Amino acid sequence: MLKWSAPDLTEFFGGVATFHDDTHSHSFEVSRDGLRLLVTLFALEGAVYVSIFRDGLAKPLFTVQRELCTHAHLTEAEGFRRCFEAGTTKHPVTDMGVPPLLACGVRVYLEPQFQVELIEPRYDAA
Repeated sequence: MLKWSAPDLTEFFGGVATFHDDTHSHSFEVSRDGLRLLVTLFALEGAVYVSIFRDGLAKPLFTVQRELCTHAHLTEAEGFRRCFEAGTTKHPVTDMGVPPLLACGVRVYLEPQFQVELIEPRYDAA
């Protein structure tokens, strides 16, 4: 089950999520400079899809899917660009008001332009 805060994500993406009853998902959409960013959360399945579309094209230019996500939150750390993160942690997390450190997932920035990064595990060559 994916945990997320509707008010936080509504403020970050600049609009209320669209609920899709057939897939029991929530989508946030942001358009800028001929591009459309679509972030869809499947809370029950723990999946997050991020797609970028170009105006006039039916299919996305880019799509990333992350499965088995347990957390979705915004980064608020001083000195870092504000972004949306979704994924899973390596270790159990307690809810102490501190966002978990994700070991695997996706990171989405809106400013100064759309940017999508994968959060991947790091392997030490020891």
